[in-house]
Amino acid sequence: MVHSLILGLVVLFSTPSLLAATRYVTDQFEVTLRGGEGTSYKIQKMLKSGAQLELISENRDSGYSFVRTENGREGYVLTRQLQEMPAARDRLQVVEGRLQQLLAKPSELRQKLTLLEEENGSLKEQNGVLTQERDQLSQKYEILYQNSESVLKISGERDQLQQEVAELSQNLEDLNQLNQKLEERTMQRWFLIGGGVLFGGILLGLLLPHLRLKRSSRGWDTL
Repeated sequence: MVHSLILGLVVLFSTPSLLAATRYVTDQFEVTLRGGEGTSYKIQKMLKSGAQLELISENRDSGYSFVRTENGREGYVLTRQLQEMPAARDRLQVVEGRLQQLLAKPSELRQKLTLLEEENGSLKEQNGVLTQERDQLSQKYEILYQNSESVLKISGERDQLQQEVAELSQNLEDLNQLNQKLEERTMQRWFLIGGGVLFGGILLGLLLPHLRLKRSSRGWDTL
């Protein structure tokens, strides 16, 4: 373990070219990621074709490159098993995806064109309706313009009638107030009359016994 670490450090510092770049596993099915520069070192992981690696250093003498995987694992891979471009299979998938997008664009364009044609037809219909309404309004305007004197006369009569209605409403309101006052006075008079009748009844009730008593006394005196 210590020997491998020392050997790795020696190789790292003795390597003439140190660089940080991106490399891809070749189109082989799987390659080995080893703990050192040689087949005698333990295999840490099997890398699948197309796996992306970070190139840390490259030793041309041993033919190995020190790399780091996407999940942070470091190790050594044969330099000849690396390439600067992604695997042909991955590039083919990208090209096929772009091709599908390009093939789908005409269909999307046709759909957009159909929608635009439908929208254009709808706008034409709306334009026709608006044109018809405009013509109708123009005809009405011509009629109103021709009958402008009658319109002014009718407008004057309408204003006069409104004024008369306002005056009649005011008169009606005055009459209602006068009627209300008369009713209040009538109620007051009836109240006074009722009070007088009631007072007279009470007074009469008080006087009648005395009158009867005097008549009775006179009757006895006569006998």
